[in-house]
Formats: sequence, structure tokens, C-alpha cells
Amino acid sequence: MKRFDAMSFREKEQLCEMAFFGCGPLWHLYTDGNAQPILYIDAAELKVGMNLFGVCVVSTPGVKIYTFELMNNHLHGILVGPEEECHALFALFKSRLQRYFRECGLHVSLDRFNATLAPITTLQALRNEIIYVNRNGYVVDSRCTPYSYYWGSGFQYFNP
Repeated sequence: MKRFDAMSFREKEQLCEMAFFGCGPLWHLYTDGNAQPILYIDAAELKVGMNLFGVCVVSTPGVKIYTFELMNNHLHGILVGPEEECHALFALFKSRLQRYFRECGLHVSLDRFNATLAPITTLQALRNEIIYVNRNGYVVDSRCTPYSYYWGSGFQYFNP
């Protein structure tokens, strides 16, 4: 096999295609920000959300996260794994988040905090979805970029 830096664009793209088709089912998990009122009112609560999501990811070994963004009232993620396990990851996150709010004496309804899984079926769609997910911080706050939004993986994903 050639060194990667000696490969043509076409050869590199073929490697990407083979990796894409070999990784398993890919999903864009998202919740509806228009349906859910604010969940996290400040940086401290966003940190809790980040930690809870991390614990849930580790607790769901059949799912890999390619990238994600946690917003004040919704969530986006690119996941790899069986559909049932991706739903289980979100159910666990929602359950732990509800328990956190209850233990803090906060009355936050998660009745409308529900996840949708959209299949990602092509490499180009995956690339587009990764970009879409990681630009969400900017949509909420134009001072943020994928490099500077802390509540997701965009700043690590795009940072050399």
C-alpha cells in the first residue's frame, strides 16, 4: 500500500468510501429545539449535561459518537451503531438528566425532549451532517465557531 501522502485524491477518496461502508449504520440523532424549553440556563448546567452525556456514551458500548453538540434546549449527534442501541443511549441520557433536575429540586419537563434518528447513507451525507452538527454553536451564538463552542466536540473535531 502507498503512503497516504503519496496517494492521489481518488485513491484517498476510495479509502474513505471503504471505511464509510465498513463502519456500521450511521445516524444523525437530534432533538427538536422548537419543542423543548430551555434545559440548561448557564455554563455550570451545560457542564453537567456534557458529563452526563459522556457517562451515557461510555455506558452504551455498542454506540460510537463521531461528533455532537449540546445546545441549551436540544442535542445533535452523529452516531454509529445499531438503531436500538442509539435509542437506548438517548433514553439513558434523558433519564439521567431528569434525575439530575429532580435531585436539584428543578422542575424541568422533558416530555418534549425526544430524539429522532435520521439514517446517514452516503459518505457525502456524513460529511454534510458533521458540518451541520458542528455549526450549531454558531447558529445560537454568532461569536462561536466550531473551534470555540465548548459544549460539544466540534472544537476538538476540527482542531489539528
